[in-house]
Amino acid sequence: MKTAYPFHFTPFCLAVVLLLGNGLFAQTPKASLDSLCEQFRQAHQIPALAVAWVTENNLVLHQSGVLYKGSVQPLTDASMFHLGSNTKAITAWLALKLVETQKINLDTRFLSLFPEMMSTADTAYHHISLQDLLAHKARIQPYTAGLAFLKLPEEARQTRQAFAAFVLQEPPAAPDTYSNAGYALAALMLEKASGMNYEALLAHTFNTLNWRYTWGFPNKLDSQVHPWGHWPADGNPTAPDHLYALLPVVAPAGDLAMPLADYARFIQQNLLGLDDKDDYLSRAHYTYQHYGLSPYSLGWANFLLEHDSRVSFHNGSAGTFFCQTYLYPDEGFGIIIMFNEAASQQIQALENFREALIHALYR
Repeated sequence: MKTAYPFHFTPFCLAVVLLLGNGLFAQTPKASLDSLCEQFRQAHQIPALAVAWVTENNLVLHQSGVLYKGSVQPLTDASMFHLGSNTKAITAWLALKLVETQKINLDTRFLSLFPEMMSTADTAYHHISLQDLLAHKARIQPYTAGLAFLKLPEEARQTRQAFAAFVLQEPPAAPDTYSNAGYALAALMLEKASGMNYEALLAHTFNTLNWRYTWGFPNKLDSQVHPWGHWPADGNPTAPDHLYALLPVVAPAGDLAMPLADYARFIQQNLLGLDDKDDYLSRAHYTYQHYGLSPYSLGWANFLLEHDSRVSFHNGSAGTFFCQTYLYPDEGFGIIIMFNEAASQQIQALENFREALIHALYR
């Protein structure tokens, strides 16, 4: 999972426009999106690409490519992409719902819920709160590289509570260290507050909203429907039986996969919430999640453009997929870009691609 701030194919194309509410897009945005996406995909040899232009009233979706290099199987509207660290925004969103229902507070201290860990925890962690964990202010070791997990004893690999006890014994990291482990501890707090394990809490919420998802790399669920990731070093696809996987204890930090349309609905819900038009969270909590702290709030990094126009964003990758999401709430739109490879030249090309999309589609 990357950090979020400074994270010759046979062509097939599936481009869909979802018209929600009363607003309608003319054909030009759809045609522009399709054209730009296919140019970008072919120029950078991306096996499968999914892009969404999101507004409060509309989703314009583009998917093109094949499930993996060498395949002729096209994407479908059920095809899921791995979100990587974009999962953090969803974890923080679930946390704020529990705050609104008064089951926990952002200033609730971790060790007030798990006092049995106080005697073994480093004193640097005695006062860390839910907000500290969600905003990467708790100085928890990062666990952003696979090698970090090799030192874990077996019990710390099996349960979030044992994992938390282990990492709280480690020396503190530098201030503002971006930490996947910190999100595992935040999820443990949500479990304690809700009386449900994290996975059940997310399932309950997503099922209510009719959003599809899976945990882990999606081709392990169905290799004939979902794209396969590709290794950045050699571009080879990761087969569904490959052993590479993230540990479930850190899944709340970056192991969710979703279809483009359903992830786009989540982003649309955030746009609506920032405009006080969604009832899952209050406008105040949506605003705080995105912009309450800078340069990283709760699951979202942020910055200001000219005239104080707000932007929130996140990158996510566990190495074999890449997901980038940008929200421009003061301009009323968001952009999602997902693909099933994460080579450096592809990622470096994203800024120009995103700017081209804005230039073509923002009116």
